[in-house]
Amino acid sequence: MTVSPIPAELSALMQRGIDAYKRNDATSAFELFAEALQRWPYYDKAWLWLAAVVKRPAERRFCFEHILYLDPTNVQPRHGLPTLPPTESAARPFPPPTPYLWPRVGAGGCLKAV
Repeated sequence: MTVSPIPAELSALMQRGIDAYKRNDATSAFELFAEALQRWPYYDKAWLWLAAVVKRPAERRFCFEHILYLDPTNVQPRHGLPTLPPTESAARPFPPPTPYLWPRVGAGGCLKAV
């Protein structure tokens, strides 16, 4: 299997998000990671960074489950999921990623599926 290189635009967008995260600017980081995922919804590293900046445990669970759907061998969400409180969604199988599940900012800066 050939791994395609990360587009320069995605790399730059992710770096801006990481820089915002390191400055403790979670709002800007969220917006940048969400923008990256709107353009490249199957990029698991963007989902992982988004999980670091979302506000609610259910949103973090959404990100972790999405990563595991994309890459079941990814250990980072496997370590993060047990630290989250149980939710109703944990009992349901996670749906496959689709374009209408791209992260969008809802009321109060929370994730919402569109």
